[in-house]
Amino acid sequence: GVVGASTMAGSAHSAFTATRWPLTLFLVVLVSGLLCSAASGPDLLQLNYYSQSCPKAEEIIRDQVDKLYQEHGNTAVSWIRNLFHDCMVE
Repeated sequence: GVVGASTMAGSAHSAFTATRWPLTLFLVVLVSGLLCSAASGPDLLQLNYYSQSCPKAEEIIRDQVDKLYQEHGNTAVSWIRNLFHDCMVE
């Protein structure tokens, strides 16, 4: 009946939300990178900057973001706030 339909809708929403967070996080990081590179100039940011001094930097950051997401849920708002304070405020 109606109760079963609302339960099914709730579980469908959770599954949908759980599958969308990686895409959301990827898009936030991508946009953040693009905006930071545009705001900082062409030569100030480099791809693989830490490849010699810390070859596992990207892996460490990815693991920490995953850990934070597991502990606190969606972190998109925090990423946007950090982007604003790190890249947009002069």
